[in-house]
Amino acid sequence: AGVAETCMTSKVPLGGKIGGTTDPDQDWKIQCDDGLTMKALWIPSGGERSLEDFKCCKLPTDGYVNAFKCKAEKIENEDREAICSSGVVVGIHAEKRSRAPDSIKCCNMVGSSINTDKCHRIAIGGNDASGGPTKSIDVWRGECLHNTIMTGLFLNQNHDIIGAKCCETISKV
Repeated sequence: AGVAETCMTSKVPLGGKIGGTTDPDQDWKIQCDDGLTMKALWIPSGGERSLEDFKCCKLPTDGYVNAFKCKAEKIENEDREAICSSGVVVGIHAEKRSRAPDSIKCCNMVGSSINTDKCHRIAIGGNDASGGPTKSIDVWRGECLHNTIMTGLFLNQNHDIIGAKCCETISKV
């Protein structure tokens, strides 16, 4: 199976998708479909733009994301990172601006686990990681590459998303 069959994008701009519930048992305004995990975030070029699209994919290894075993992880004012305590990022909640989240939704995986030894940080936004391709089959500038998926976000002092933590997954035998 190629990447094209395993990923999908939002199709609607996210700039207005603020507010709403942070109940982990409910659907959030910015959230992957059941069973998928966040893989990429898209921010337009030029200045401090809002988050306008996201890419959700199946796990690169066996299994799926359990959409019924999730929790909301609150981001406090002084936090510069929002990392899932367990599982993977499936949703973002923002009260004021789509790029400045106050919670992330993390769900557990079934059939795979995160290889915490194989994680790295990618840039999102800024000169090198904004604009560019937007189709689900393309590699985005703010994308967890190869066999990695998003397990957290990095924020600047304004709480804007400036990066993501990407980790490999391992199939559970």
